Amino acid sequence: MGETQSVFNWDFNLHIPRVNGTALSEFWFNFILINIIFFLLYNWRGAKQIHYSSWWLVVFFCLVAFWDTDYFSFARIFYEEIEEFRDPIYKYISSVCFGSYIIFRFIIWGGALYLVYRTSVRLKLNRNKFIYIFAVFFLLTFSYARVSLAMALYYYGLSLLIISDRRSKLSRIMYVGIIFIIAFWAHRSILLPILLTPLIYIHLTRRKILLTLIILPVFFIGIKYILGNIIEGVLLIGESAFTESAVGYASSQITMEFNWKWEIITTLRYYSFYLSMLIILWKCYFKKITIEIPKHIQQLITITTAIMIIAVAILIIANNNLLGLWVIGYRYLYMTGIPICLILSYLNQRKLISNKQLNWILLLPFLYSELFILGKIITMQFL
Repeated sequence: MGETQSVFNWDFNLHIPRVNGTALSEFWFNFILINIIFFLLYNWRGAKQIHYSSWWLVVFFCLVAFWDTDYFSFARIFYEEIEEFRDPIYKYISSVCFGSYIIFRFIIWGGALYLVYRTSVRLKLNRNKFIYIFAVFFLLTFSYARVSLAMALYYYGLSLLIISDRRSKLSRIMYVGIIFIIAFWAHRSILLPILLTPLIYIHLTRRKILLTLIILPVFFIGIKYILGNIIEGVLLIGESAFTESAVGYASSQITMEFNWKWEIITTLRYYSFYLSMLIILWKCYFKKITIEIPKHIQQLITITTAIMIIAVAILIIANNNLLGLWVIGYRYLYMTGIPICLILSYLNQRKLISNKQLNWILLLPFLYSELFILGKIITMQFL
């Protein structure tokens, strides 16, 4: 089929559909760009004034995230199949993009990052430090996943729910409800966090965390039973694109085998989430601290823990070889990325996590970002 033609030879149609995926030059471009972003944001993280350029750099990376084939498959949908696309919000967005995929991505990922920015403002976080944490921990994932807009909408809506403002409680709840509906229109998988939202009213304690760990095997059996009933259609009412998709993913018997290189990459990715969450729980509930963790941060920790437990359960059941369940599992795991960054930023700001400790925590996601793209370059150039 020949070498993949680079997007740098733009004809403003991005050579859609792509046959061979990302070109070597595009991998090199993303590798150089993300390291420039890491370097600049690391140096700007301690600045007193807000570096809005940090946020614009992150947006720019999302506009040119060639490193994942989803970039091109989403472009194909934009140019050829948007009228039939299952998530309706993208059809409406495409109608105001003048036929430009770049404008389309700017509205989606730029809008998502703006919502993340507004959420960090509501939590009164240092925006320079937060965007540094966010970029190192989550940029690579955030830049390709269409679910990023739904995640950003959900966590912004959640921040409105857990942090009071001048609006009445009723008007805030109505506003949050509208945001959650839009988030569902952006990606149907966000339904799980929405359904788990009432858990924020459970006050997490050391005893409850230990009790949860004890009953995890029973919980995993319950998840397996629920997935089995989804496959049989017992828990799904009616037929729709959503139920068809749920059954399709859950019942997929397609198996896969990872080579040792992919095992290393996925281990780095998953354990960056697991380790961060364990450190958060340890710092907030098991280590003696001199400050009180505010209620809204505790609520954010509760919902993040709940989503992660379900994600881990599904990944264990998938056992890294059932493709459908594996996709569901890592998708829910990635939904914890935004709140983990928010919580880490808060703990660092309150000096519950030192700068040195923070950099050690960010080492795993940093290595993942570096090795994923570099591995693709090496494979294409030398193998």
